[in-house]
Amino acid sequence: MRRTTIKVENISKAYRIYDSPKDRFREAVRKGKKSYGRDHYALRDISFEVKEGELLGIIGVNGSGKSTLLKIITGVLQPTEGQVTVHGRISALLELGAGFNPEYTGIENIYFSGLVMGFSRKEMDEKVQDIIDFADIGEYINQPVRTYSSGMLVRLAYSVAISIEPDILIVDEALAVGDVYFQMKSMSKMEELFHKGKTVLFVSHDTASVRKLCNTAIYLDQGEIIARGTAKEVVDLYEERARKVMSDTAGTVERDDVKCLASDMLEAESEDSFVRNENYEKLVAHAREGNGKARVCNLEFLSEERKPMPLVEGECRGIIRISILFHEKCRFSAGYHIRDEKNEPVLGSNTLFEGMGEISGLPGERIIVEFETQLPLKEGRYNIMTVLSTTLFLNRTVEFVDITKDGVYFDVLERKPYRIWNMVQIPNTVKIRKIKGREYNWKK
Repeated sequence: MRRTTIKVENISKAYRIYDSPKDRFREAVRKGKKSYGRDHYALRDISFEVKEGELLGIIGVNGSGKSTLLKIITGVLQPTEGQVTVHGRISALLELGAGFNPEYTGIENIYFSGLVMGFSRKEMDEKVQDIIDFADIGEYINQPVRTYSSGMLVRLAYSVAISIEPDILIVDEALAVGDVYFQMKSMSKMEELFHKGKTVLFVSHDTASVRKLCNTAIYLDQGEIIARGTAKEVVDLYEERARKVMSDTAGTVERDDVKCLASDMLEAESEDSFVRNENYEKLVAHAREGNGKARVCNLEFLSEERKPMPLVEGECRGIIRISILFHEKCRFSAGYHIRDEKNEPVLGSNTLFEGMGEISGLPGERIIVEFETQLPLKEGRYNIMTVLSTTLFLNRTVEFVDITKDGVYFDVLERKPYRIWNMVQIPNTVKIRKIKGREYNWKK
């Protein structure tokens, strides 16, 4: 049975705020006899446990209390109420480089940080070269930290924090630092630690990273826990709420001109080709989003021979066929996402991206949108999500008309005789050439 490494019990954190500095002074002079301020709760009655080896993601909008919570767990802040119990050595990537002495060299700060974390000089001797190599800041490692650029400081601080391999690793948006190369290297190192069974608390606005790295998650909003569960479930709820805020905002801004295709301009098909699938609508009802001005009432995943394709084997193409019914006069782009087992989008498109623009229609009108695409997917289970949305380009907002999820699944079988390790595998043109002559001046 896994032991509990972090136990948070009824944590609250209140800050005293005032309308002006004068009010703060008046309250201090009167020694609390009269109140001129009020309490603002950054966290309110937070409780949860983290088990050994658990990878817990913490998500929420800015100001939801994520960083405050991490600072309380690491002991940087004291809670107003409640308590935190921690078992194991913690390494925290919060404010990178905050504990460095600017007059010390990079190497001196490595040793200094290690000693603060409880490592002996001998233990740090064994780790220091790996830290230097990972930071990769060249001869600057022997210079005072005050001479470092912000990028070099971040590299060194991150390398120290992650290379000591603590029992508990706490990360607050640290993967967004440094250049692209360093971010990729940092992500690989993080995954390596995760696979070693370390306990991790990971705060990020990057929901894709939370889905990929974490097995459980907490959703914080205005200092309270809104949801806790699997990373997939919690991230889906967070993104659903974010889409609602975006859609609500879209109604208050002026939309840009977008190419539009009226339904009466479309080629007509017989009524028999349109199907209202009640079973599909029941499957997607639990998580349906949008204003409902139009609805997807059937989704089919078909082979090139236009037959249902629950299994994908080898090189082939697939057809995503979306049946849509207008309930009100509206316009939208129609699109889809093929998502993996963690609900991370892998492939997708929409009518706007494909150059057809948005589609307009009147109440009662019906259309069918088909996308035919290559399926260069590795083995696994996938699901298809549909999105009808009205786009406002310059404002980068959309009004969601209808979103459906979990209505259609399919499996991709392993390709024989060689396995695909990437998420997708696009055919390549390969050339192999031989260089004239031979070179013998080489070492075994």
